[in-house]
Amino acid sequence: MSGICGIVNLDGAPVDRPELERMAQRAAYRGRDGIRYQVDGAVGMAHLLLQTLPQADMHPQHLVAAERRVVFAADARLDNRDECAGADCPDAAPSDAELMLAVMLRYPDRGPERLLGDFACALWDGRSRRLRLARDAMGMRSLYYRVEPRRILFATELKQILAADGVPRQLSEQAVAWHLAGMQTPPGIVFYQGIDEVRPAEEVVFDAEGRTSSRIFWRPDPAHRIRYRGEQDYAEHLRHLLLEAMRCRLRARSPVGVSLSGGMDSASLASVAGWLRERGEDLPAMRAYSWAFHELVECDERENVYRVANRYAIPVTEIPAEQTWPLVDYPQHGPHQDDPFFGMYQAFIERALSLAAADGVTVMFYGDRGDLMCGGDVADVTGMLLAARFGAARAELVRLSQLTGLPRFATIKRYLIRPLIAQSTARRRRLLHVLSPLAIRVAVWTERTCAAFGTAYADPWSDRRIAEFVLAAPQHLLHRAVEPKRLARRAMKGIMPVQAIRLAAKIAPGPLYERALREQAYRTVVDLLTDSRAAELGFIDETALRARFERFVRGEERIFDLWSTLTLETWLRRYW
Repeated sequence: MSGICGIVNLDGAPVDRPELERMAQRAAYRGRDGIRYQVDGAVGMAHLLLQTLPQADMHPQHLVAAERRVVFAADARLDNRDECAGADCPDAAPSDAELMLAVMLRYPDRGPERLLGDFACALWDGRSRRLRLARDAMGMRSLYYRVEPRRILFATELKQILAADGVPRQLSEQAVAWHLAGMQTPPGIVFYQGIDEVRPAEEVVFDAEGRTSSRIFWRPDPAHRIRYRGEQDYAEHLRHLLLEAMRCRLRARSPVGVSLSGGMDSASLASVAGWLRERGEDLPAMRAYSWAFHELVECDERENVYRVANRYAIPVTEIPAEQTWPLVDYPQHGPHQDDPFFGMYQAFIERALSLAAADGVTVMFYGDRGDLMCGGDVADVTGMLLAARFGAARAELVRLSQLTGLPRFATIKRYLIRPLIAQSTARRRRLLHVLSPLAIRVAVWTERTCAAFGTAYADPWSDRRIAEFVLAAPQHLLHRAVEPKRLARRAMKGIMPVQAIRLAAKIAPGPLYERALREQAYRTVVDLLTDSRAAELGFIDETALRARFERFVRGEERIFDLWSTLTLETWLRRYW
């Protein structure tokens, strides 16, 4: 985990190094192990190093200059190093950055799609006078840019671009509207006018005149299907992918951490790490950081946490949930300058990262995309019928009726007839889950939060290879209402303790959020809804929101999700 930034002057003027240094220093926490600058006439780049690799692998991960005509910088963790090593590399034991550069130069038109892993990179080719920016397929690293008449600016964090001379600060109302509509702000839309975001799986190319072209270098093949004889074959395939995804991300100094709950997503990661170490693989030790609910016991998952932790002797640090409620210690736990998004439970995440940093943790594991990959609300009754699993289809419809409260015919209409008429396949719905704007926003936010505490962010469930598999497999095998995350449970047999698999469940800590709004954070919420900056700018109706919030507090409205409004107001007050 690192960071990059750069300036390319299209008019040939020399890059002002102090200006480049200001951009780098704006995200200095990404460069705790050093910042390296390369200024070559009209081109300047900086690489901020946060070293997480084991001592034996600590090659320079800096930008690379070759013949003073090529300048390259990357914030990356490469998974397919062996495949990339066939490219021309000057070092017998090359760094990820050197491997990436060799691939990009060997395949000037098809380089990024040959790279697997989490990355954002910039390549200036002095021979063709082109700048290429690229970002990984799953959106695990961020990269922003600004095109001006005489220069191009780019950086890992948007606020680094704001640190450059003459960059205006203008709020994007389009981005605000998306944020207020469920925080599903699409990739490519940012909160500052005049600055753009490289989208996941996108390569953006700039020529010497500043003309821009872009292409999406990876999309799941809609026609690709995986067909095995039995369900166990699918489970073994998923198991193999998850083991490999963990190995790639466990290329780190010891110890590493995991945000461990009692659900399948994070518990599977902790189990795989312990299982691999138990079989003699030279991997770092793992520590766990978990919520402990002492009052809202219906949210407590420690029983299942310790089934996994005790099985693999993983030390657990408990964090009292009632001390990390939403908006606790306001405004201490708040948004980043880049955008207003931050999680309801940011206080817990920051407390865990602070404790992990004190323990020397170098990489923090989360199961963020596990639910989207193998769970969620993707029902595939049609797939069951086509596979002649009539009994399973009937049981699924009964369970869906119980969960939604819909009568039998309404359930059949929603989950069978409508999808057939609209040709809304379960596979298409899975794709919308896996690549949802909110999932990408969560990844960027979590990576940025981890970086601020000197740790790298890892989510093995966000591996592109797993995404390709789950989108090609029969959806009714992945997940069912009668058996959530069915395939993941089968894939973990023999790795995760049997009782932990059986009792793993997704327990949403909603009561903590609702109690905070009604009690502990009540005054903070009222303050944020009074003399509101968002209302002043015409984004919300302050009076209507205040009235609705009071009805929620009195129990007249069962649920009222104010979070997008509260995060926007917090961000506007802090940065605007």
